Amino acid sequence: MALPVNIDSIPAELKVLNHWAVWKTEETEDGHKTKVSYYKLKRRANVSRPETWLSFDSAVNLLNKYPEFEGLTFSLTADLGITGVDYDDTITEDGEFDTAKLEEIKALGSYVEISPSHQGLRAFCYARLPNDKGKHSMKQNIELYSTGKFLSVTGYHVEGTSLTLNEAQRPLDALYEKYFPLQTVSSDESILPKTQIVLSDKDIIQLLGTGPYAERFKKLFYNGDLSKYNNDSSAADWALCGMFTFYTQEPEQVDRLFRESALLRPKWGEIHGEGTYGEITINKCLMSRKKVYMGGLI
Repeated sequence: MALPVNIDSIPAELKVLNHWAVWKTEETEDGHKTKVSYYKLKRRANVSRPETWLSFDSAVNLLNKYPEFEGLTFSLTADLGITGVDYDDTITEDGEFDTAKLEEIKALGSYVEISPSHQGLRAFCYARLPNDKGKHSMKQNIELYSTGKFLSVTGYHVEGTSLTLNEAQRPLDALYEKYFPLQTVSSDESILPKTQIVLSDKDIIQLLGTGPYAERFKKLFYNGDLSKYNNDSSAADWALCGMFTFYTQEPEQVDRLFRESALLRPKWGEIHGEGTYGEITINKCLMSRKKVYMGGLI
């Protein structure tokens, strides 16, 4: 059973933002359980669509109204400059903390709480990740996110940590370097073709909507139609990502575009190995590309 929400201890810096939703546990198509965010009883919230977010009070009211909802979630977006730091498996069944991890997260000097599972710690602080790109290490049980992610909020403040969100760029940089040291770019990537033209999200959607595969693109992007892919969601994900990577080789832009599509589902943000399903799909598409857009007619 998830830890109930302690509303009073949630930092005011988060409460004033209309970035809230509620969550409940659902089972994915491959049998895994995941938290799914909602802004109405049967309407899922989308981290890239602000119209599906709620004020704090509205989210609390929704949580209290429907017993199937288990807690609150907060949408992290790049404009906020807020990073969420998540440690799994740091609290035993007896309530004992992993001392090293506790001291590490305390070093951020910001708000820290206990996660809904009763077994993890989560901090929220003012800081940014390199390229605002989230990271996850299954080996170390740590996740870092600053955009494109709903994070649950319990309000179960950890004694000895700040009650407010504080600036933590330096300690976060040190944490990032410890668990995710910068790596050199693969030589394989350097020999792959790259678009020399910078296109906006709107440009790419317009080009795809008028190009030779316009009908297929529209069915995937606007309707989430899987009929051309034997109703295989993963195959459809791959096809749409492949269309995007023809026009841009920036993973963040591909991710942003995909999140605007009707194909988006909770699995996109689920951790599979050292990355999310979405990150892995995008990376595979990028590494398998043979042609890219060079301008003019296709």
